[in-house]
Amino acid sequence: MVTMIELTPHDAGVLSRLVQFHGLPIERRLEILNEIESPDARQVGEAVLDPAKLSEFSEPVRATVNRYQEWLENNKRLARRRRRAIRSR
Repeated sequence: MVTMIELTPHDAGVLSRLVQFHGLPIERRLEILNEIESPDARQVGEAVLDPAKLSEFSEPVRATVNRYQEWLENNKRLARRRRRAIRSR
Protein backbone atom coordinates (compact mmCIF):
# COMPACT_ATOMS: atom_id res chain seq x y z
CA MET A 1 0.00 0.00 0.00
CA VAL A 2 1.34 3.41 -0.98
CA THR A 3 1.34 6.11 1.64
CA MET A 4 -0.43 9.34 0.84
CA ILE A 5 1.27 12.65 1.48
CA GLU A 6 0.70 14.28 4.84
CA LEU A 7 -1.48 17.36 4.56
CA THR A 8 -1.98 20.24 6.94
CA PRO A 9 -5.63 20.87 7.88
CA HIS A 10 -5.49 24.05 5.78
CA ASP A 11 -4.20 22.32 2.65
CA ALA A 12 -6.62 19.40 3.10
CA GLY A 13 -9.52 21.85 3.22
CA VAL A 14 -8.33 23.77 0.18
CA LEU A 15 -7.85 20.55 -1.79
CA SER A 16 -11.33 19.41 -0.77
CA ARG A 17 -12.79 22.59 -2.25
CA LEU A 18 -10.71 22.19 -5.38
CA VAL A 19 -11.94 18.62 -5.89
CA GLN A 20 -15.55 19.18 -4.88
CA PHE A 21 -16.16 22.32 -6.91
CA HIS A 22 -14.72 21.02 -10.18
CA GLY A 23 -17.39 22.90 -12.15
CA LEU A 24 -16.05 26.32 -11.21
CA PRO A 25 -14.38 28.41 -13.91
CA ILE A 26 -10.69 27.64 -14.25
CA GLU A 27 -9.74 31.14 -13.06
CA ARG A 28 -11.49 30.53 -9.73
CA ARG A 29 -9.97 27.05 -9.43
CA LEU A 30 -6.50 28.54 -9.98
CA GLU A 31 -7.20 31.05 -7.21
CA ILE A 32 -8.08 28.13 -4.93
CA LEU A 33 -4.90 26.31 -5.99
CA ASN A 34 -2.86 29.37 -5.01
CA GLU A 35 -4.15 29.07 -1.43
CA ILE A 36 -2.21 25.80 -0.99
CA GLU A 37 0.87 26.18 1.19
CA SER A 38 3.00 23.02 0.92
CA PRO A 39 4.79 21.95 -2.27
CA ASP A 40 3.46 18.36 -2.08
CA ALA A 41 -0.12 19.54 -1.62
CA ARG A 42 0.41 21.95 -4.52
CA GLN A 43 1.33 18.97 -6.73
CA VAL A 44 -1.89 17.24 -5.67
CA GLY A 45 -3.82 20.36 -6.67
CA GLU A 46 -2.04 20.62 -10.01
CA ALA A 47 -2.86 16.99 -10.76
CA VAL A 48 -6.50 17.56 -9.82
CA LEU A 49 -6.68 20.48 -12.24
CA ASP A 50 -4.83 18.65 -15.00
CA PRO A 51 -5.10 14.85 -14.71
CA ALA A 52 -2.68 14.50 -17.65
CA LYS A 53 0.08 15.65 -15.25
CA LEU A 54 -0.65 12.88 -12.76
CA SER A 55 2.09 10.60 -14.09
CA GLU A 56 4.70 13.34 -13.53
CA PHE A 57 4.27 13.23 -9.77
CA SER A 58 5.44 10.83 -7.06
CA GLU A 59 3.43 7.79 -6.03
CA PRO A 60 2.34 9.38 -2.72
CA VAL A 61 0.99 12.41 -4.61
CA ARG A 62 -0.86 10.11 -7.05
CA ALA A 63 -2.27 8.10 -4.15
CA THR A 64 -3.54 11.29 -2.54
CA VAL A 65 -5.18 12.45 -5.77
CA ASN A 66 -6.83 9.04 -6.16
CA ARG A 67 -8.13 9.18 -2.59
CA TYR A 68 -9.66 12.60 -3.17
CA GLN A 69 -11.31 11.31 -6.35
CA GLU A 70 -12.72 8.34 -4.42
CA TRP A 71 -14.01 10.77 -1.78
CA LEU A 72 -15.73 12.84 -4.48
CA GLU A 73 -17.38 9.80 -6.08
CA ASN A 74 -18.57 8.59 -2.68
CA ASN A 75 -20.09 12.01 -1.95
CA LYS A 76 -21.89 11.97 -5.31
CA ARG A 77 -23.23 8.47 -4.65
CA LEU A 78 -24.48 9.45 -1.20
CA ALA A 79 -26.15 12.58 -2.59
CA ARG A 80 -27.99 10.51 -5.21
CA ARG A 81 -29.11 8.10 -2.50
CA ARG A 82 -30.43 10.97 -0.37
CA ARG A 83 -32.33 12.45 -3.32
CA ARG A 84 -33.94 9.07 -4.07
CA ALA A 85 -34.93 8.66 -0.41
CA ILE A 86 -36.53 12.11 -0.36
CA ARG A 87 -38.47 11.43 -3.58
CA SER A 88 -39.75 8.10 -2.34
CA ARG A 89 -41.37 9.61 0.77
